[in-house]
Amino acid sequence: MSQHFVDRESELRLLEDTYRQNRSSFIIIYGRRRIGKTELVKRFIKEIESTSISWRIREPIGTI
Repeated sequence: MSQHFVDRESELRLLEDTYRQNRSSFIIIYGRRRIGKTELVKRFIKEIESTSISWRIREPIGTI
């Protein structure tokens, strides 16, 4: 895992709290490229040790 994963505790907590609500949720994770969005999701999935998470990466329309 990346050694540059810093100051993301609040985002991880938000994902965990939403997951533990035991209901369907939809969360959009967006931001500039190379700021750790995918790493955030990977760490979240590893922490909850679940196989019931579905996620999709989609490039914005018009992006090269």
